[in-house]
Amino acid sequence: MAEPVAVAELLGVEDGIGSTRLQIGHATKDFVAGAISGMVGIAAGQPLDTLRVRLQQQSCQQRSAAGVWKAMSAREGIRGLFRGMSYPIYTTALQNAVTFQAQGAACRLLTGTCVRGQTVSWQDMCLAGMFAGAVQTCISSPVEMLKIRLQLQQTLPGAPGYLGLWGMLRQVIAQEGLQGLTRGFGVTLARDCPSYGLYFATYHWAVQGFKYILQSAQTAATTAESAAHALSTGTAARALALAESSSQRQGQQPLLYDESEA
Repeated sequence: MAEPVAVAELLGVEDGIGSTRLQIGHATKDFVAGAISGMVGIAAGQPLDTLRVRLQQQSCQQRSAAGVWKAMSAREGIRGLFRGMSYPIYTTALQNAVTFQAQGAACRLLTGTCVRGQTVSWQDMCLAGMFAGAVQTCISSPVEMLKIRLQLQQTLPGAPGYLGLWGMLRQVIAQEGLQGLTRGFGVTLARDCPSYGLYFATYHWAVQGFKYILQSAQTAATTAESAAHALSTGTAARALALAESSSQRQGQQPLLYDESEA
């Protein structure tokens, strides 16, 4: 019975209610944090992503993002930049949530510990990232295909012929079957596995590097402060010693000693 419990703990599925407080597992934390970061990222990048897709169309007559923006603002207004955002903001939230949850579980299984702050090698971080990339491809491949087709529509929202998310989904399934949703899956898998592995390995390397730099800076600051204190203390003591020596050479009592107080 001990082994399944240990595996469940490493996977991070130890949610429950303890004797005094609610216990949230690592998997739940990774899932929620990934979902929030995904929604924020989509909201920030959707306008530029829409301009990029429009610019890459073969029928696009503009040669710059500024030209595409002027044409879009004249026809659709600023809302055109956020066309179809409600769809990716939820799907990307799910995609990011699954990515970070899978990466965290794989990392804990590879290291054999779920202790926060435990040192992880870049090789384990890279393998965990590749696993996460493979898992999230099952979501990202159909999501990206539907998102691009929504963005490529020339019909304005609300006009006859415009297809929303569910309309586009039904059209793809009706014309191409369920296999239409997996179009480009192999290419996406080959792209995301190494890229996510490098992404998490580079992130881990950067974090460790910044930690080392900050620790080195703190150590140097502490050493410099100690040296300055020792130098100032030694300089003051040397000045007092010189004054006392000079007083003795003149046949006087040391300045630091008052004979009347003896």
